[in-house]
Amino acid sequence: LSSSYAHTESHPAYGEATRALRKVFDAHQHNGQVRFEYLTKLYYGRLG
Repeated sequence: LSSSYAHTESHPAYGEATRALRKVFDAHQHNGQVRFEYLTKLYYGRLG
């Protein structure tokens, strides 16, 4: 867990949250990675 808003190891819910995240990761990973696909729209022009 790398986000600053994730539970620290000393938090009472850390173990349960980590197990739940591992379950989700294991269900969606491929070769140890989870792919996030995004669609980006870019608008170009002058305002005004």
